[in-house]
Amino acid sequence: MLSSLELLNGAEGDAKSVEVARRAMERQFAHLMRLVDDLLDIERLSHGKITLRKERVPLGSVIEAVLEGSRSLLAVYNHTVTTAVPETAVYVIADPVRLAQVVTNVLHNAAKFTPSRGKIELSAAVEDGQAVVRVGDTGQGMSEEILPLIFDYFVQEEPSSEAQRLGLGVGLALARQLIELHGGTIEASSGGRGKGSQFTIRVPLASEQTAPQQAAAPAVSPMAASAAAKTLLVIDDEHDVADLTASLLQRSGFQVWAAYGGNSGVEMALEHRPAVALVDIAMPDLDGYQVARRLRQSLPDILLIAITGLAQESDRKRAHEAGFNYHLTKPAAINQIEELISNHFKVQDGKK
Repeated sequence: MLSSLELLNGAEGDAKSVEVARRAMERQFAHLMRLVDDLLDIERLSHGKITLRKERVPLGSVIEAVLEGSRSLLAVYNHTVTTAVPETAVYVIADPVRLAQVVTNVLHNAAKFTPSRGKIELSAAVEDGQAVVRVGDTGQGMSEEILPLIFDYFVQEEPSSEAQRLGLGVGLALARQLIELHGGTIEASSGGRGKGSQFTIRVPLASEQTAPQQAAAPAVSPMAASAAAKTLLVIDDEHDVADLTASLLQRSGFQVWAAYGGNSGVEMALEHRPAVALVDIAMPDLDGYQVARRLRQSLPDILLIAITGLAQESDRKRAHEAGFNYHLTKPAAINQIEELISNHFKVQDGKK
């Protein structure tokens, strides 16, 4: 099989081949980013550097974010995905980004180890005073020997000849640790090789399950609100990083501008007034903290996300004090950025 680079080199003006190769490279890049991000999270967990930002969140919005962020992967494998969630909103106490990461890791595991055109079921329910999310698949299943070990790091069932997949065996182990930080549990079951698998995630319910009473707000066009939340500015002095991030987010439907330094980033933000800014911290002309303070003064409602290699808890605290809403550690996966933005604006819409 030709690599994506070989396809590009051999295309010689074949626009269709170039487009196929470009999409393959984007998928490979996104996959690599997820692997690196998972490995970094393992390191942070081992040193106690992951702090959950728990809030009362509707479970349905988390599942919607997971499905939206996983759409491209599921399309690659041509799986049929069915969902079943309660009609009445179910509220949990969780960090919405990290809970989405747990469900995403389990869903991606099902997709990778299910042969093409398989079936995946994603459901949510309330059982015994807990919220329960189940992910079932028609994939290769697991042997009795592997089941007790499936949540250990770097453990994988030997893939079938039809399901050779890239992976390190860290996604499920990471999911277990993150859900345990929430006070929840995750379990796996399977009828054996070739008989599919099911994963059951349990997370504590919020004590109050009714939606908060809200004052009537002026009518706002959903289309207008959606469009406003899709304007985004990337500020990073590394041109390649800024351009690649902007390109990937554009393909997700965002209107994106890229600035290659702190001063130009502030100027561009004041000119275009984006809803979201992704800001690097270590920039030579004007660092991310200074950028955040200036933008917060001029654009008080802008969503500011720090994306940086500075990962200590003190760095997160300093970012918060500077005016950032969130702090992500490089390399941040595109689907993680999308989920964070989506969840943020859903929460904000709920407060209006």
